[in-house]
Amino acid sequence: MSGRDFKNFLSVHQKQIGQQDPKLVQRFLAGHKPNYKPVDYEKVQLLTQIRKSSANRGLKRVEKLEQNVKKSREEQMIQEHRRLWEIEMRKLKESEEKVLREIELLHPLAPNLNEKTSAKEELYEEITDYEDHLRYELKRFVKGTVDTVLMLREDLLSWLKTNRHKLAIGHHDSQQEDGIIKTIESVKQQQSHLMEDLADQRREIEEEIFSMVYEQDLQPTDHGYETDRPSSSCSAMSAHTIASTSCYSTFGKLPRIELGPPLHLNELYCPDEQLREDCLLEFDVLDERYSIELETLEEQYHDVISNMPNNGWSDDDCLRFRHTINQYNSISNNRRQMYLHRLAIEFPEKTSRDIKNFEQFAFRHKSLQRRMKALLLAWRRDREDLILRVTAIFHEAALQYKKKQKDVIEHTKQKFVCNYLREKLNDYREERLELMKLEADEQRIREEAETRKRKAKEKKEKSKRDKEKQKIQEYKERQNIHTAQLEELDQLRLIELQERRAMQRCHDMERVKYRDEVRTEKLEDLRQQKFNEEMEQVEKEKRMKKITEQINSNVKEDANRIYEPTQTTLAHTRVEDHVERDAKAPLFNVYTYNVNQVAQDKRVKIEAALRRANLHMTDYGRNMIANAQPPSKPRPDMQSTAFNKT
Repeated sequence: MSGRDFKNFLSVHQKQIGQQDPKLVQRFLAGHKPNYKPVDYEKVQLLTQIRKSSANRGLKRVEKLEQNVKKSREEQMIQEHRRLWEIEMRKLKESEEKVLREIELLHPLAPNLNEKTSAKEELYEEITDYEDHLRYELKRFVKGTVDTVLMLREDLLSWLKTNRHKLAIGHHDSQQEDGIIKTIESVKQQQSHLMEDLADQRREIEEEIFSMVYEQDLQPTDHGYETDRPSSSCSAMSAHTIASTSCYSTFGKLPRIELGPPLHLNELYCPDEQLREDCLLEFDVLDERYSIELETLEEQYHDVISNMPNNGWSDDDCLRFRHTINQYNSISNNRRQMYLHRLAIEFPEKTSRDIKNFEQFAFRHKSLQRRMKALLLAWRRDREDLILRVTAIFHEAALQYKKKQKDVIEHTKQKFVCNYLREKLNDYREERLELMKLEADEQRIREEAETRKRKAKEKKEKSKRDKEKQKIQEYKERQNIHTAQLEELDQLRLIELQERRAMQRCHDMERVKYRDEVRTEKLEDLRQQKFNEEMEQVEKEKRMKKITEQINSNVKEDANRIYEPTQTTLAHTRVEDHVERDAKAPLFNVYTYNVNQVAQDKRVKIEAALRRANLHMTDYGRNMIANAQPPSKPRPDMQSTAFNKT
């Protein structure tokens, strides 16, 4: 117990325990034993063990639950990986089928060939020859390497099988065994050298493929640009940066930029030397600006450049890392978690920290490569634009200079021509004035003749209009007289119509009055008829009541009557005295035609004759059967008028 705890103990217990029994405090301070009960340490230990065991069980359950959760999470991740692998396999399968289809199109007998069939045939022959050559080389390689190893293996197995008993007993032929061991070591050494040669050839082929792909992306131009490795890039990048960039082969190569003005611009003609120097100086300004940007980019990514090449990883591991990450570009949820889990499986020898560090390095290196490539492409594009602009300026300056010299010569010629044309113009002006004077006189004479013709025509048209006005006035007068006569006739017809309507009104009133009287009589008759029917119904009910009273049964009440047979039952059981009727006799009498009467009907005869001639289904046969008349006319009540047209 520390001093601080002891003071707290005293301050608390002096108030609580000391108030109850101050002797306990005094004995404790004096160093005597307190009057407490002895402690049962075995019981305390047992309780402690029980609590500890229960806590351990709970801890085991938690650990088991964590393991189950981890296992289920691992299975879920594996399922997600499997789904992505299936997608990737599908993509690779489609790519393979696409490449195979493209290869099939190279066959000279394949469909969809254009006019360049001969070139395709030659290309296909070259490919076929190269495939045969590769197949022959592969067979020769297998015969010289793999078959030899297999033969050695078979020989060793047969030797072991033959000498198995000797080896089991302990009889060893050291000289023979040493020869076998030397042969095996020699074959191993040859195989190791062979694998190294194959690895070198593979590396050369990969570099060749990378160069071919890069040449497709960055085509060389004729203005001093070419595609090369970053090791020969522009001088603005430091040697360490260039060397490091070239080592990380998975990110491709960068274009080469030649500094300064291109050589072919110095060969172009420009009449103004100051203009030439200013234009060529623009190339130095452009190169300096982009060099500063490259140096700034190198400073920003100094940590990436210093960790090259590959941040301690091999080229194969870098390639696997990149392809693994690219497989997870199609997902958006938990993408980083998924590919980190996959990378941990792909690289079990790497720690999680190493993978994350290389991930950061790869992303920053990719950003560096992308920005550097964009910067160099912009640099190349600006240089191309500047070359085109400077070339156009030089050509324009040369054209202007030639045009200026040509203008001096043309000015002299133009002055002579102008003097000559001025003299001709004066002569032409005099001739033109004389011609205009003659044309004016002719125009004046023509206008006077046209004026006389116009006045005569106007006079003629005026007389014609006066006659037409007079005719129109006469027509209007006749029309007014006719209109007045029509109005008088309409007035007379209106008076006659009004008189006729008055007479019709009187007649209609008389008819309405007559109809009211007839309707009143009908209503009275109906009322009387209804009253008579009611009286008849009353009389009928009285008669029915009398009949009911007459037919009422006067049988006495008998409780046993319900158990006795009825008269109907007795009638069914007793034997009838009369003779039974013939069972074959019809129930009702039928009054109809017999067979002879039906056979004598001419409609039946016509139908039978048509059937014998096989004409009963033709239009002629149908018309004959429909128009045939019966032997006797049908009764009027058997005729239907439902379908008669009204």
